[in-house]
Amino acid sequence: MAYGAGAVKLIAEIGINHNGDFKLAEKMVYAAYAAGADVVKFQYIVPERLYSVENANLREFFKPFVLSLRDFRRLADLTHSLGMEFMLSVFDEDSVAEIVNIVDYYKIASLEINYKLLLEEVARYSSEYGKTVVISTGASGVEEIKRAYELLSSELESYQLYVLHCISGYPTYIENLNLGAIELLKKELSTENIGLSDHTFGIESSILAVCMGAVMIEKHFTIDRTLKGPDQMISLEPSEFFRLRRFLDSWMNIVDERKIEEEVVEGVKVWKRKLGVKKGVKSGEKLTKEVLTSYRALDGIDAWLVEEVIGKEVKRDLDLGGVLKWDDLK
Repeated sequence: MAYGAGAVKLIAEIGINHNGDFKLAEKMVYAAYAAGADVVKFQYIVPERLYSVENANLREFFKPFVLSLRDFRRLADLTHSLGMEFMLSVFDEDSVAEIVNIVDYYKIASLEINYKLLLEEVARYSSEYGKTVVISTGASGVEEIKRAYELLSSELESYQLYVLHCISGYPTYIENLNLGAIELLKKELSTENIGLSDHTFGIESSILAVCMGAVMIEKHFTIDRTLKGPDQMISLEPSEFFRLRRFLDSWMNIVDERKIEEEVVEGVKVWKRKLGVKKGVKSGEKLTKEVLTSYRALDGIDAWLVEEVIGKEVKRDLDLGGVLKWDDLK
């Protein structure tokens, strides 16, 4: 992890933004590290296994975005050398074994959530090799999500499985984001491991998701949105990604229930109320509740201790508005 452990894991989804260029992919890994990513993610696409022969045009469309298994192995080594984790989207059951020694995470894309053979293979290899699985939920109803989750969780420990709320729109407009699904998924799946795969512009939606309980954020990442490619438009550039990283770094301090305000604002604390008198009191008089009040002051007797001073005799004249100190009392 580039910027230290935290409750929210941040994924730089480079995906296919490398345009089939290994050197560009390498630059993007370095940029993701500098921008504060915890996890770098690519897509392991084998076009012939992704689309049917009837959709040969889509097979051709994805061919320019393919990297070799050797390329991904080198990218994983680079990612690990920088202290980040490596994730690949996997789209067919044969690919699961091919990348098992490369990945820390398998990613199940939204359109593969009903691919039972794939889910079974991912569950088996993840259980055997200690991998973590992340599922996106776009275009799926609750029952379909639960079905996939139950299949995977039957083989995996709870810490090995994350579910990302996702709207399968490129881009997704913020009014369609439905972030209430984060709490719904936590309830329906009985897990806290819910996050957001965010296809909106900017970082605002990711920030809102974290405020609503997301523990993992996946955001498309590029070094230049003007590059060719279908996902460049919705991707964050490094400076934007870093702003999101900084928010997440601050988040633990913002919500840390162990930090009571007393510890945080010592400079203000000294101005808490001190006991005083609301009319003049002569030396030798005893203090009564009727003459006592409190004022904001730097020094004096804490206003909570009023009962301890009632009936005490004062050793000096006290003027209206004066603050009591223990030295003033007999």
